[in-house]
Amino acid sequence: MDPIYISTHLIQAFQSIVSRSLHPLQAGVISFGGVQAGNSYNVIPSEAKLQGTIRAMTFEAAELMKERTAQLTESICASFGAKGHYEYIEGTPPLFNHPEACEYAKDVIENTFGADVFEPMDPSLGAEDYSYYLKEITGAFINVGMQSKKSQYPHHHPKFDIDEDAMPAAIELMIQLALNA
Repeated sequence: MDPIYISTHLIQAFQSIVSRSLHPLQAGVISFGGVQAGNSYNVIPSEAKLQGTIRAMTFEAAELMKERTAQLTESICASFGAKGHYEYIEGTPPLFNHPEACEYAKDVIENTFGADVFEPMDPSLGAEDYSYYLKEITGAFINVGMQSKKSQYPHHHPKFDIDEDAMPAAIELMIQLALNA
């Protein structure tokens, strides 16, 4: 049994989950950030370890990908006479902005700063801790100060630099959101 060869089958099969198991209009991604196995060019290792992440736009899609990756791990490993060990560590849930909260925030932003300031964002598969709040209560995640030259790079980009000049506007926005609630 060759765990490296088996791991290549797992990696390819996991990619088919997004294209063949998710609804075509649902976004999801399965990424591998770590693959460890052996340390010699001429010795087949006894095990391989894969590490990755699952991201989805909906709770249902995330759950489906979790179930399918577990099933594929068991069945593919068994088909090669190997035993797979699957450990799923629950990460940050999908961030779901509630439409009514988005509309409220848009109205407050436009009334406070003008209609030309608000810019809707495309959905993102990035992880955000704020999603835990939005799982429990109605709300919306807002990016503030992301239109200047200084903040042209997204969060988690090595060149990201917060634009401190946006902080007074962010404070004013939070005040107005609270006062108009």
